[in-house]
Amino acid sequence: MATQGEKLQKLQDELNSLNNTLVEYREMFNADGDIDTNEQKRLDVVQAAIKKADAKLASLKEKNAPTESTPKVLKKHKGKYNYGEIVAELFVKGAIDENKIDPNDVQQGQLGDCYFLAAIAAVARANPKSLEKLIKDNKDGTYDVTLYVYKHFLTWTRTPTVITVKPEFPKKADGTPAYAKTGDKELWVMLLEKAYAQHEGSYKGIHGGYTEKAMGVLTGENGTSYKISKYTEKQILEEFAAAIKNKQPIVADSKKIPKKNKEKSKLAKGLNIIGGHSYPVKGVSGNNISLQNPWTNVNTGNASDNYDITLSVSDFKKYFHDFNIKK
Repeated sequence: MATQGEKLQKLQDELNSLNNTLVEYREMFNADGDIDTNEQKRLDVVQAAIKKADAKLASLKEKNAPTESTPKVLKKHKGKYNYGEIVAELFVKGAIDENKIDPNDVQQGQLGDCYFLAAIAAVARANPKSLEKLIKDNKDGTYDVTLYVYKHFLTWTRTPTVITVKPEFPKKADGTPAYAKTGDKELWVMLLEKAYAQHEGSYKGIHGGYTEKAMGVLTGENGTSYKISKYTEKQILEEFAAAIKNKQPIVADSKKIPKKNKEKSKLAKGLNIIGGHSYPVKGVSGNNISLQNPWTNVNTGNASDNYDITLSVSDFKKYFHDFNIKK
């Protein structure tokens, strides 16, 4: 018999699928610039199903508010990673950090949440103080983490929600964290990731997602997504330069690289581009764009070593499909 948590997760998965279907339908129907009556009826059916699923999910979540401090790991990691306490400071200003909350602290582990960690790094680069305010040390071994989450999907209004988190995380056999890492021996990134997993019911609940929505979870308002194909190289550079000047977070998402296209795959490999991955934008210089990869170098333990990339804007257009800016 399914547990309440499993029922919630199943309903959440169904709702996410319906929302994705609605987006796909809208893009398909808008391809010719117009939505006819029959197409609108199909959209209405999906929207009605979303409304019903959303109301049921909201009701169940309210009755079963998450108090579990150990959200389940991915199914494939069950028995492989076990929970254990990580002893570290909340924030640490490392040797190469500009602030105690720094993009360099963001190091992705064995969880497919690059969209979320990239958003964290982008906000840390633009406005580190805003992230510091999200985490409160309760001085009793727990932390209160405030995230901006949807109470109801259809309202698209984010509500600040406090989630109490213990510094206990899924760990590998060698005692190191399996998911987000400790940065400069600090907890803040791990606490944000775990708090989000607690709210969503499990780490599976945050495995895969959208960068612009992750920005909303951290700031209260979603980022704006831009399709790169609709912008000239000059416009992209101008957008990035303006966002950096205005201290606005920027994240770009790379295209999935088809394995069958050997020439394209080889070139992307030479440029160090990971397909289907999220990269915070670090800066622009002339016609070049610098991007951070939130992966961790297993040899050095640093997030940026050997993974950050600098591309010409023409290569950026070729291998990336969108960018997201929190205005």
